[in-house]
Amino acid sequence: MRFKDFPSPLTYETYGLVRSEVASALFEMRGVESVFCCGSTSAPGISDLDFFITVDPSVFDKQKLVEFYSGLSGPTLYTAGHHYPFLAPSGWEHKFHSILPLSNSKLFDGRHFSSYDVALTDKEIFPILCDLILCFYPRIFFIPIMRKEIEVRQSLMALRAFRFVLKYTQKIDENKQLGASFVASVEHLTENYFKLNDEHRLAELLRLMHEGYQLSHIVISKVASYLRSSSDFEVYNTVPHDIYLRGLSNIIFSRKSQRSCRMMTENIYRVTGRFITFMPFEFSNLCYSLFREADGVDMAKESFRTREATERFLTITAYEQFVVKYLGADLLVWPPYFNPRAPQATPLSHKLCSLIFR
Repeated sequence: MRFKDFPSPLTYETYGLVRSEVASALFEMRGVESVFCCGSTSAPGISDLDFFITVDPSVFDKQKLVEFYSGLSGPTLYTAGHHYPFLAPSGWEHKFHSILPLSNSKLFDGRHFSSYDVALTDKEIFPILCDLILCFYPRIFFIPIMRKEIEVRQSLMALRAFRFVLKYTQKIDENKQLGASFVASVEHLTENYFKLNDEHRLAELLRLMHEGYQLSHIVISKVASYLRSSSDFEVYNTVPHDIYLRGLSNIIFSRKSQRSCRMMTENIYRVTGRFITFMPFEFSNLCYSLFREADGVDMAKESFRTREATERFLTITAYEQFVVKYLGADLLVWPPYFNPRAPQATPLSHKLCSLIFR
């Protein structure tokens, strides 16, 4: 196993100075109306700094933002240069929060809207959980393990982020302690990383990556079970064909179990070197609300029974159109399945996988 991109020790004070520097620079840009600081710095040297800005698209200067981030260096680049700030048109604070809830958001400067602080309902949270599964997990753990190459800091951040997936899953599962020991181990490793010797911390990181991969499949099973049993979601008893999701390396098989799908994911990687997430039948229910196109079907014409999921789909679509129209697709930080740079599963790979695993 090869490890690279190790974290660098930094102080809380450095994070505070960088946060103020970047937030001030963002707020001074023409067209920026609010700047929120997000995320946690409980693991200095590992944590990154996230920002959320609201803008007036009629006067916002995208080029100034690009130039500012291109010029970052040193601790500022290390902590705040991971990606562009999340952004939305003014007045969209709560709508964006329903697309991607950013933790520990605090207003740095500008207008504050009380709607941004309104907690999401469980029905609003569930589609977010499904997005995270379809877009990030279990691939974020599986690919480094299979390639035998782990980017240490990135993997540590992924482990920390997975806590929210487990938190959301607990809302639909009777086991409210799902992954509790995993979360405790992640927090201990990330908060004490620089106090541990190399052998210990890398061994623990690898163990947690494997455990995260196992837990990802448990989450998929929990979600599939919830989709199967909940009256909130329309159940399609038969699917005429497998569903291939363009823009994502996901294939939903109409008559395969979760266990079979996991084996297919692992085997196809060993055979082809491509990572394609195979999902069980129940996930077909999600396609009709969360995706606009699958096998040439216009999903925008399909309705989903739950009002929350339908509204989320329309909100995401409107957000994507706003960013692309006024700012450009390169600033579309989320959602990844609208991002043209997202990994693609080709129709040929779908056909090959379907033939191999029939």
